[in-house]
Amino acid sequence: MTASVTVPNPPVARHALTLCPEERRILAKRRLASADRAAVAHLLDPFEAALRAWTLQGWEPSAVADNAVQCAVHFCARLMVALDCPYWAFDWDRLLTWREVALAQPPEHKASWLASWHKQWRRVTATCFYLGALPYHEAIYETAHRKLGEKWLGQEAVRQLEARFLDTAKRIGYWDEHRLRKNEIGVLLAALMHARKTDPLALTREDLEGWERQTARSARVARESVTCIQRVLAAMGGLGGEPPRRSGARPRHRFTWHRTAPAIVATCERFLADMVTVREASTVMSYRCALRRFGDWLGERYPEIRAVTDLRRAHIEAFKTAVLQMRCGDHTGVAEGNGPHGPLSASRWRSGAARRRSATCAHSSCTSTRWSIPSAPTASSGCAATCPGRTRRCRAPSPTPTGGG
Repeated sequence: MTASVTVPNPPVARHALTLCPEERRILAKRRLASADRAAVAHLLDPFEAALRAWTLQGWEPSAVADNAVQCAVHFCARLMVALDCPYWAFDWDRLLTWREVALAQPPEHKASWLASWHKQWRRVTATCFYLGALPYHEAIYETAHRKLGEKWLGQEAVRQLEARFLDTAKRIGYWDEHRLRKNEIGVLLAALMHARKTDPLALTREDLEGWERQTARSARVARESVTCIQRVLAAMGGLGGEPPRRSGARPRHRFTWHRTAPAIVATCERFLADMVTVREASTVMSYRCALRRFGDWLGERYPEIRAVTDLRRAHIEAFKTAVLQMRCGDHTGVAEGNGPHGPLSASRWRSGAARRRSATCAHSSCTSTRWSIPSAPTASSGCAATCPGRTRRCRAPSPTPTGGG
């Protein structure tokens, strides 16, 4: 399984790591005359050839393509002048610092200008990656994880890789094709680019775990995806004979019921067992996490509540307010004493979507007719208070109860 294209070699001998005064003078011009272009041909011609062959692959020769090339070449020239070095001496620290400064200076830029700027940034950095001038970095295409890989390997090669990977993954027990396409295939392409390889069977455990250490993506997605990829590649005869890891690189910390009263745990487990028969596994997992957080919060705030029949509407509304201030490790039973700092990076705020999901799942469970909670909130009750970091206000909460009744 190899790519349909050849990885390019460095275009020029990399002996000069700074620009000479004449090169700097010419590259600083807004327009280059034919004599100027000839004087810096050793800088711009290899870049333009790689830009047309790789970054703009599939574009038909036209005035539109020529304009795109000229805009990208001009952007690259600006970068070389700003960093005072040819593009083969670029490094990500200086590039990202320059990008931050360039975007922070004029606050009045329009959305169209920003879109054009980011387009040129992607084209120039991607071309430098193809030329070997820059290592792989997620700042090239940000969240478009597959786009660079499809050009690196070729779309047909990616389709073949994807089909074979999915077949093997299903054969060894991975059934969620949507997740495999969204996460694992994208991570596999990123790992190939990070290692500058085109054959997935040539990847090693160190290649995959090296990508995992540097990625800015979700730690959970990276950990689970790398584990899955190692298992699939091992089943395909890859990894150089190394055994795949059996679980994520970090130890697993179980999210438990912790301080939840035993009677409430039993009721929640029966509710979840019924839900499994009619809802998706991911939905059931969301409910399980929300109920465990709710139960542990009750055990801390209202230890006198020993069964769901002791719950009142005010308790549920108070939880919906408290959820908005919870951090990742709060009320999970993972960090010692449920403190704000633990092995799950518990000091980080939970996302707005996660907070709303916890409140909604606990709310829907408590309004279930199976629970028969006196004075339970109606199904139209909303999330309480104002979400941190958001401007949209939700319905105000009911008064916080002072006791168990």
